[in-house]
Amino acid sequence: MPAPTAVAAPSRPSRRAVALGVFLTLAGAAGLSAQSMNVTTTGGAGRTGRATVVRTAPTLDGRLDDPVWREGTLFTDFVQREPREGTPVTERTEVRILTDGEALYVGAWLYDREPQLIVPSEKIRDVTLTNSDYFAFILDTYHDRQNGFLFGTTPSGIEHDEQIIREGEGGGVFAGGQNRAQAGALGGINVNWDASWTVRTSQDSLGWYAEFRIPFSTIRYGGGDVQTWGLNIMRGIRRRNEEALWSRVSRQFSINRLSQAGTLEGLSVPAQRIATVTPYTLGSTSRNFATQSAYRGAAETPSTGSRRASRSTSRTTPTSRRSRSTSSAPTSRASPSSSPRSVPSSSRTPASSRRARRRPWTSSSRGASGSTPRPGSRSRSSAAGASPGGSAGSPSAPCRWSPMMSARPRGIRTPWRGY
Repeated sequence: MPAPTAVAAPSRPSRRAVALGVFLTLAGAAGLSAQSMNVTTTGGAGRTGRATVVRTAPTLDGRLDDPVWREGTLFTDFVQREPREGTPVTERTEVRILTDGEALYVGAWLYDREPQLIVPSEKIRDVTLTNSDYFAFILDTYHDRQNGFLFGTTPSGIEHDEQIIREGEGGGVFAGGQNRAQAGALGGINVNWDASWTVRTSQDSLGWYAEFRIPFSTIRYGGGDVQTWGLNIMRGIRRRNEEALWSRVSRQFSINRLSQAGTLEGLSVPAQRIATVTPYTLGSTSRNFATQSAYRGAAETPSTGSRRASRSTSRTTPTSRRSRSTSSAPTSRASPSSSPRSVPSSSRTPASSRRARRRPWTSSSRGASGSTPRPGSRSRSSAAGASPGGSAGSPSAPCRWSPMMSARPRGIRTPWRGY
C-alpha cells in the first residue's frame, strides 16, 4: 500500500500583490473612461500655416465668392476650449488668408446647421464679443509671444480691435474704479485702440461669413521682407457657450495667450516707411492798451470825467449839499424853459430834492432870524395859500434838508435816503 502524499496548503497572496492588482484595475477603468469621452488632440498647440500671395485682391463684400479665395491655404480642425476642452468644434469652420503685398485678407466660412439660431450683436464698435456669435483672430507681428493685435467681428458686421500687451496681463498700476479696458495698455488689453481696417459679413441658409482687410500700414512689425508671425483664430457660438480655437489653448487662458498660439510662416510684407504729417498754423496779436484809447476800459472823455468828479465832490461834503439845495430852487424856478444841461452841475437840483417837494408836508427853511422850524410844521404864509415856488428864503419854500431832520418823528420817512 503506497504511503499517502502530503498535500500543500494554499499560500496567501502577499500585500504587494494585492496592491498591484488594485492599481492595474483602476488604470484600466481610467483608460476605458477616457475612450468613452472621445478626447482628441486635434489642433494642438504650435500649429503652422501660410498666407497665399495673390495678384488680384478679392472684392470686400462679405460673400467670399471670388475665385481668388479658392487659391488660399485652408485653416481648419478647430478645437474647443469651452465647454469640452480638446474636442473638435461642433460646427464646420474654415479660414483662408491671402495677401497682395499691401494688406492681409482673412476670409471665414462659419457654417451652422441651425442658421436661424445665430445670435447677432449690437452695432457698436468694440462691443463685447462673447454676448453673441463671433469670429476673431490675433496677430503677433513681432513674434515675441507677448504682444499682438486682435481683430474680430459678429454677424452684425461690427469692428472690434484691441492691443494685447503681455498676453493680456499688463503689469501697470490700476487707478481706483478702473477696469482693464479703461486702463488701456497698463491693463494688458487696450480697447481704446481704433485702427483703420475693414470688415464685411453676410448670412444665408448655410451659416454666416466674414471678410477682413487689414492694411500693413495699420499695424507695426519688424524688419525683413519675409517674416514669421504668431497667429491664432477663434470662433464663438453663443447659444452653446462654445469657444473653439485653431491652435489649442488651455481652458484657464484665452486667445490672448500668445505663448500657445500657432505661427504664420512665409509672410511677404512691405518695408515700413512711417511718415506723419500734422498741419498747423501759428498766429499772434498784441495791443498797447495804454496808448490806444479805443480799447481803454477805464478811460473816459474829459466832459464825462469832470461831470462825475463834480458830482462826487458835491455828494461827499455836507456843506455843499446845503448850498446846492438852497441855490437850486431859485435857479430852476427862475428859468423853467431852460434846459437842465445848461445849468451847472453844482447848482442842479438833485432827484432826492425833487422828491421832497412832493411830500404832503412843507416847512419854511432857515430864515434870516436863524430859527429852524420843526419838520412837518406849516407856516402861516403857507397856510394862507402862498405860492410854493418862491425863493429859498420865503416862508412858502419847500422844506430842505437840515441836520435837525435826522430826529424825525416816528412814522415819517426822511427824503434823503442813502446819504
